[in-house]
Amino acid sequence: MLTDADTPMRLRVAGVIVLLYAQPLTQIVRLTVDDVLQDGETMLLRLGEPASPIPSPVASVLLA
Repeated sequence: MLTDADTPMRLRVAGVIVLLYAQPLTQIVRLTVDDVLQDGETMLLRLGEPASPIPSPVASVLLA
């Protein structure tokens, strides 16, 4: 999911969120760019409160 350039970016991001955070697709499709937060060098994904940290290899995919 992280490196497969043949898969569309939206599917890669959704797949990574499913694998890392076990979120249902109904939750993932409601996420917006405002749900990706940056706190200094740390990136967070707002899936609830508190926001969840995003590991650095995944952060680059989400930023793309």
